[in-house]
Amino acid sequence: MKCWKCGAELPEGVQYCGSCGAKQAQYSGNPFAGPAPSAPPPPGSGPRRPEENPGGFGGPNPGGQPGGPNPGGFGGQNPGRQPGGPNPGGSGGGYNGRPGGGDQKIVLTVFAAVCGAVYGLRALSGGAGLLRQLFQVMPGRHYFGLLGPVVSLFFSALFTATALWMCLILLMLAFRRTRQNSDGLLLCLCSGAAAMVILRVLYMPVCLVLPSMGLNFSIYLGLLLRSIAGAAVSAGGVYCILRFLLGEMPLAGKNADDLRNDVREAFRASAQAAGEAGSQAAQAARNTRNDWNDRRTQQTPPPPGGGMLLKTDRSLLVYILLSFVTCGIYAWYFIYALARDVNIACAGDGRSTAGLLKLVIFSFLTCGLYGIYWYYSLGNRLAYNAPRYGLNFQENGTTILLWHLVGLVLCGVGPLVALYIIIKNTNALCGAFNARRGM
Repeated sequence: MKCWKCGAELPEGVQYCGSCGAKQAQYSGNPFAGPAPSAPPPPGSGPRRPEENPGGFGGPNPGGQPGGPNPGGFGGQNPGRQPGGPNPGGSGGGYNGRPGGGDQKIVLTVFAAVCGAVYGLRALSGGAGLLRQLFQVMPGRHYFGLLGPVVSLFFSALFTATALWMCLILLMLAFRRTRQNSDGLLLCLCSGAAAMVILRVLYMPVCLVLPSMGLNFSIYLGLLLRSIAGAAVSAGGVYCILRFLLGEMPLAGKNADDLRNDVREAFRASAQAAGEAGSQAAQAARNTRNDWNDRRTQQTPPPPGGGMLLKTDRSLLVYILLSFVTCGIYAWYFIYALARDVNIACAGDGRSTAGLLKLVIFSFLTCGLYGIYWYYSLGNRLAYNAPRYGLNFQENGTTILLWHLVGLVLCGVGPLVALYIIIKNTNALCGAFNARRGM
């Protein structure tokens, strides 16, 4: 026999070549069979079934089968994905393989909250202007002298109502948007933006005909351009975020009946939010009355966790609406109730969250710095006590502090995001506290 590698003559039955050292046993019956095959692949690296697609770095799946999983790693593609296959994008739907949820949704929340705050301030200034104009409409003036203030009062009321409408819709988009009411809220936002511009256009000839309105053409033109810019930024910005960042297709492929149903869903969601605000306001009033009665009768408060059901449905939207309606009074009660529930749920950790009185006094003495520290400590305390109830909060006091300090450049919306995180974590902790005690 000959060596399969070097061709040297070898006796029959040898296992190794004396010249090159190549092993000969597996080729003893097939001289010059060609080069030895490569080593067998390691376990688990053999040919995969067609439905498998691990989606590694740049791992395409041109022949993906219908219904096969596509986890999709970095650069993972699935050009052959059939309809009905899974879409790993978050809520909000993916577009072109991009997920539409998670961190990207915070962009819509922040943008809509900022625009809502701007329109809310405009509604407040418009309300103050209405009160000022009411004093100008006095009896005893000549008809033509009264006509200008009356018309101005009428249009100011419409402007204020439209700005308030825009504020509420933008807040709904920021904090209460779902896949069911998203298109309806977008339609309501576009209608409010269009109404704002149309009112400004109609107001223009009135200002020119009635010089007693107190506006010249240049001032009015500036107001008109500001209204157009605000409407374009708010409505167009929300649409672009939904379309290009979240990957949705708002208003695409819908007929008139579908759009009417979307608007009804938006009104239903708004009514539900208003109902929740009303119920929470009534609950706040009952809690205040009960606390007052407890102090009057000198009843001892229940021990921590002793049969007291902690509140688990606090909402930032309700907080903003009730604070606006009550001129800030609800905000004080909210802080008082929040500190009380946190002290009960976190009792025994060796810490204490300051109540409303201490927060107000020390914030006044430190020019507001103690208030920021209060939120920082509260965020750390919630994250520290989460493992006691089987929870894990990614946000802590540092997250809250960064939103308070860095978020101030976002038209003051940073503290609102920090408060949203505090509310979310407090609701989860209080819910776990109630569940542990069977309530």
